[in-house]
Amino acid sequence: MPEQDTFQVAVKGLNFNLDGKVLMIKDDQGEWDLPGGRINHGENLPQALERECDEELGVKPRIIDSKIIVWSGQNTDGAWRVDICYQIEFADTNFKLSSENVEHGYFNGEEARKLKISSHLNGLKEIFP
Repeated sequence: MPEQDTFQVAVKGLNFNLDGKVLMIKDDQGEWDLPGGRINHGENLPQALERECDEELGVKPRIIDSKIIVWSGQNTDGAWRVDICYQIEFADTNFKLSSENVEHGYFNGEEARKLKISSHLNGLKEIFP
């Protein structure tokens, strides 16, 4: 099957603070994204989300709503992907920094629209009022 006919699959986490702002992380390329990433062979969605959050933030999430949000979009390299998103919470919000998380913060819609957001998140604009 040609590459353009396939999709990458990723799992993402939506974490809201008490003010209703969404957690976003900035990678070493300067793009902001939700925590999470691609699923490895043999992983289920919650396992992949736990692994990715641990790699990016140094903490593991808890899925608080099993209802998922799904959208598709393109990476900056043109590869198509499907993102599957759960609402999550963290017992500890002392997040570590890494190459996948050089900065992080909570943003409302107006603030998030000013960020350089990963292109594949275009399908999720409706989460921001």
